Amino acid sequence: MGLSKLAAGCRICPYVDTCDHKRMEALGSLPKPPLSMSASQPAADSAAQPLLRETREIRVNGMTMTVYVDEIEKQLTRGLYAHLGLQFGA
Repeated sequence: MGLSKLAAGCRICPYVDTCDHKRMEALGSLPKPPLSMSASQPAADSAAQPLLRETREIRVNGMTMTVYVDEIEKQLTRGLYAHLGLQFGA
């Protein structure tokens, strides 16, 4: 990312507001982080975090159980499509 301004010749031009061929002068730029750091950072962050799965508390026979939402969805899908002969997750 850099910092720039309108060129001196363009600033004094009478057509500066309507011209489509403006020139810019570079004043400086910000240092870029090393490429290896930016490429490895997202992978390292996701590997360090535990896998987060959505859970629900349900009551079965008067007892509270913690279940994963994705497992419930899998069971419902199998039950709904079993009579069609489709094999999900096979």
